[in-house]
Amino acid sequence: MLAAVAVVGCTNTDDPPPFFDMDYQVRCKGDCNNAFDDKARTISHLDAEDGYSVSCNVSGAGSERVMNASFHCPGDSADCGGDYSFELANVFIGGNDPGAVCRVYVAEGANIYEGECTATDPSADKPCQVIIEEDGGDVSGTVMCVNIPNAVNQSQRRGVFSPGSESAAVFHIMNCTEL
Repeated sequence: MLAAVAVVGCTNTDDPPPFFDMDYQVRCKGDCNNAFDDKARTISHLDAEDGYSVSCNVSGAGSERVMNASFHCPGDSADCGGDYSFELANVFIGGNDPGAVCRVYVAEGANIYEGECTATDPSADKPCQVIIEEDGGDVSGTVMCVNIPNAVNQSQRRGVFSPGSESAAVFHIMNCTEL
């Protein structure tokens, strides 16, 4: 009886924390009035690692599965160097279209950029191209936003790209809840 208790006491049934890996940069591209580029961001963290908050969950079933994934570095954390975040919201997975309610949110300090998604080239009404695929429980893909508006000041627009380029940023997410 004691051996059984010891084995149960050492068994960890908790799911591993979500992991988000992505290199991206908010840049002046398109109608942004020659504003400066923000700092290139390299994210490769588990939730609660080095001050980061990482979340990822999937709900629904079959072709109706929707993913919400995000990371956040709070401004009061010396480990991650600033206040910034990135979120993929309401993204359909398991198909070619990210869905009509898909959104990309990117924050750099007080500036929050928000845009609707498309699987095709970015446009004025859907400035963020999101390509996503599931592979063995992980989710990978690309994001590229052109003229994504600032949620507070709609005339302030930026792009979201791979650092120093005009190509899509690549992401990889592991350990999503319910995936």
